Amino acid sequence: MRPDGTDLRPFLIGQGSGLFIPAWSPDGRSILMTVGARGPVVLYRLPPGGVEEVGPRGIAPEDLEYVFSGDFHVGSPSWSSDPRHAVFRILNAFDRSQNGLWRYDDENKDVARFRMPPQEDACLGCISPPGQDWSGWWSAGSTSWSPGRGNEIAYVTGPYNDLQRRDPGDRLAVYDTTTALVRFIHQQSNPQEGITAVSFSPDGEWIAFSALVDRRHFVQNRVWVIRRDGSALRMLDSHGVDPTWSPDGRVIYQLQHDYDPPEGENGHIFSIRPDGSDRRQITFDQEWVRPEVD
Repeated sequence: MRPDGTDLRPFLIGQGSGLFIPAWSPDGRSILMTVGARGPVVLYRLPPGGVEEVGPRGIAPEDLEYVFSGDFHVGSPSWSSDPRHAVFRILNAFDRSQNGLWRYDDENKDVARFRMPPQEDACLGCISPPGQDWSGWWSAGSTSWSPGRGNEIAYVTGPYNDLQRRDPGDRLAVYDTTTALVRFIHQQSNPQEGITAVSFSPDGEWIAFSALVDRRHFVQNRVWVIRRDGSALRMLDSHGVDPTWSPDGRVIYQLQHDYDPPEGENGHIFSIRPDGSDRRQITFDQEWVRPEVD
């Protein structure tokens, strides 16, 4: 689909429990995505002519390259500004040593876990006191590799099974791939307000994220923006989820997802300016899609 909502066409249909979180490579030649809640992570390389060469029925499963799979929750791929590298996260409740951020090297066809900091380093910018058990907190949510700052990855951290926990809510963190240190820049005040998606702005200065109003129902989300240093937090929209920046940073695309939405809005893509103005509906026919901008 074009950014104005025109030329909507199928891409890949009927793969198990569904496709999640497609991510365009920065050169526009590949799409990384997960199939179903437990993966695998798959890669599709567009033909030389790009999307225009994809037929009216989309692509076939045999056109996909399998990158990574296993018996765990895997998802949230995000490319670096270098189209050879991408990041995704793994969440395994039974083997927490696998939890964390993983790098995909498209040039060498290799995956490896990012080196995460020890407990003491992880607590340098956090709210909870040092000594807390951090195993299982890494990467319980979305990831976004900064286009403007190639060494920073934004992600969400929270326990695997956190519906009954009484400690503070999800944290928005920034991982430095150069130093292997983590900065926690924001924490939800209510444990039920889980962060569901993050997205770095093209210049790497802002992060857009969506957060549940009440994770027990997993329906209504709000969209927020915050500076990479944790300042200037503000809500953009009280009815959106899965924000994605346009390449020029002038527009944020999001999915409408709500309990009781206005007629004809639920499950559709909207655009909004980073200052919260000029909210526009982009799609009108198809429902339950997630925006990803090339």
